[in-house]
Amino acid sequence: MVLSSEEFHALASVPAQMTPLVEALRSIDYVPLALAYVRAQPFYAESVFVELLKGGSLESFDRYLQEILRDGSYVHPTSGQRVEFDYARFVAGLEASFGAGMVVLKAYRPERKPTAQPVEFLGYLGKLRGELHVKGLVNPVPRVNESLTLRGVIEHLYALASEAVPADLGVAEDDLDARFSLLSYENVVRFYERFVEGNREIDARFGIEIPFAKIGDVPPPDDPRFARAQRHREIFGRIIAALGLL
Repeated sequence: MVLSSEEFHALASVPAQMTPLVEALRSIDYVPLALAYVRAQPFYAESVFVELLKGGSLESFDRYLQEILRDGSYVHPTSGQRVEFDYARFVAGLEASFGAGMVVLKAYRPERKPTAQPVEFLGYLGKLRGELHVKGLVNPVPRVNESLTLRGVIEHLYALASEAVPADLGVAEDDLDARFSLLSYENVVRFYERFVEGNREIDARFGIEIPFAKIGDVPPPDDPRFARAQRHREIFGRIIAALGLL
């Protein structure tokens, strides 16, 4: 039986809430095992920030990053939910509930083709049960949680302000239809310095390769995504100021 929910991530750092679920499964003769995916922290942080915006929560991106770099985690100001970016601490929380040896970690790589992760995931379950065949698997379910474009982010900002989106935003179409990005090269380097040692520890322990554990994982300063991020950050800040949202 597979139970999957992003809410489990928030519970991982709260064993007092996760452990009763684990014990309930054991009480009906299941052997609970936690299987989690981790990804490069700066791009994970950017993705979480966008998800918070989609949920109606907006704050300064710089303050948000500073909290993660300082504490290794982010705590939502109203719900109190914690998002953990220190993966050694994340694993320790899971092991407090599931027990040593009952946590499996995999590396999430969003740049891979869409079928790669389902094949890997089902392949792992197949090793446990010996019943699943994943050769030729395709994912028939449309991806409903895609990253937002800049256009999508702007629409959410106007929705937060309860205003209609203007017909002309004064932004180039290429930027509007590009994946929303805010991270500067300096941001990514600071994340690398903050989390690289913990990532290497996790890599060695679980035999995975988090795509943020060696200096080659940091894109070069001239990577096009950083120029795009600078433009997006300027547009993002200008619209927030015009709408009086922060």
